[in-house]
Amino acid sequence: FKEKIVVGSIHHPVVMLIFSGSTECAILAKLLKTLSFKFPKISFFKIEQSEMLRNVPKEDCPIVMVYNNGVVIGQFVKLDAFAGAKTTSEVVEWKLSKLGILKTTLEVNVSVIKTLDTLL
Repeated sequence: FKEKIVVGSIHHPVVMLIFSGSTECAILAKLLKTLSFKFPKISFFKIEQSEMLRNVPKEDCPIVMVYNNGVVIGQFVKLDAFAGAKTTSEVVEWKLSKLGILKTTLEVNVSVIKTLDTLL
């Protein structure tokens, strides 16, 4: 675990999904898989919330941990950290771009536009 994630992030950014098997976890896993094809220089891992991560409550999953240069630079807990039930791969891409681990061609935060559409 430590070798792949922490040490591996010294060479390139690492995005780790901690999941518990919930619907939210499945949705986020699918979105991250889409991004893994778009951004092959970033390592994406999926780790099950288990005994190894017993300090992580199952209710908090999914959790996305972002590592770069051996340290955590971002953490997102549940889909609410993105755009809730309206989370798309573009929303996740935007959030990751704000951490500086990828360059996006997106010009605006898609989740803000979707929120505005809902309010109007």
